[in-house]
Amino acid sequence: MVAVGLSAAAPSESADQKSLWSDAVEQAKTAYQRGHLTDAIKAAEDAWHIAEATFGAEAANTAASLHQLGTFYAAQHDLNKAEDFLQRAVAMREKILGAEHPDLAESLDALAAVYTQQGEDDMAEPLRQRAVQMKQKILGKDHPSLAMSLYNVGKAFYDSDYFNEAETHFRRALDIWEKTEGPGHPDVAYGLIGLALVAKQQARYSDAEPLLRRALTIRERAFGPAHPLVEEAIKELALLHYRAGDVNEAKSWYQRALEIKERMVGRQAIELVPYLSDLAELHKRQGQWPTAEALYSRVLAIREKTLGPDHADLITSLTALAKVYEAQRRDAQAEPLYQRAATIAEQRLGLRHPTTVGLIDAYTTLLRREQKLEQARAWEGKIEKVKLGP
Repeated sequence: MVAVGLSAAAPSESADQKSLWSDAVEQAKTAYQRGHLTDAIKAAEDAWHIAEATFGAEAANTAASLHQLGTFYAAQHDLNKAEDFLQRAVAMREKILGAEHPDLAESLDALAAVYTQQGEDDMAEPLRQRAVQMKQKILGKDHPSLAMSLYNVGKAFYDSDYFNEAETHFRRALDIWEKTEGPGHPDVAYGLIGLALVAKQQARYSDAEPLLRRALTIRERAFGPAHPLVEEAIKELALLHYRAGDVNEAKSWYQRALEIKERMVGRQAIELVPYLSDLAELHKRQGQWPTAEALYSRVLAIREKTLGPDHADLITSLTALAKVYEAQRRDAQAEPLYQRAATIAEQRLGLRHPTTVGLIDAYTTLLRREQKLEQARAWEGKIEKVKLGP
């Protein structure tokens, strides 16, 4: 997570011009804080165009709008656009503000976060370290902005499985936030969740849960019950309980996360798929077949509508639903799903792909159980032909 840093307007501009840009920036920030990313991006684009027209193509306010747009696109997981806007923000801020400025450090942090999401850790690390050093020098060792940079370094350590180093940075960031902003500030939740994630990885589940519950309380008070950051905290609680083996508690938290996500994106959005799939898996593990069936059916319907009838992602959904039917000895309903999944896998992945081979094995096992030996041999023959080569 990175801060949405915005510079002050150039003093030579008129008050009306400043106000027009500032209003658009604030509108974008408000939409973002409410979890309305599409509206936030639209308002941020308006602010950027106003900045260029009012202050010029190379100005502090224009760079601030580029930074804001980059962070919003990163939140939307549009990493190519995020990288483009943030690279431009870094270059412009360094040219206008100099090589050591807090706003430049914010853009370096934001760009490093994008590189990390793209798997470009070698590009991210020097930017992240430069941001930390710059903030320590300019702002001092107890500034909230430095805390965010320390958190980002901790997150990079966590993602690389250096949990002790991650914990050190998360704790230092948390201490700064609590000292400077107070124990109920939304930034504090980042530090709490970071420490909880480390505790979860180290199987210290009783340490992790109160940290996550406190983070959730902070975010609910700050943002309301239906916000992406609230949903994130709830989902982490679900994952924690699943990891700890408490399936019933995990289901309860997953259901809450799903309901919030539905309010944000609608009931037919592709973004719901991981939530529905995870919840279905939990019900399946407890033998709650009707609920698992309903959830997997919904996943399949969403993917068909969004991706089309022959997309490779349908293989997983078709197979999962087929296995639910198969577990209930409803082979007649499982068979057409296996057949469709095998056909898509053959077309999209090829007969040599391990997923295709495993799927055809499951399908032919069912066919033989149903005494449909000719169909089973036909599919098995395809695999054998590939093994023998041309």
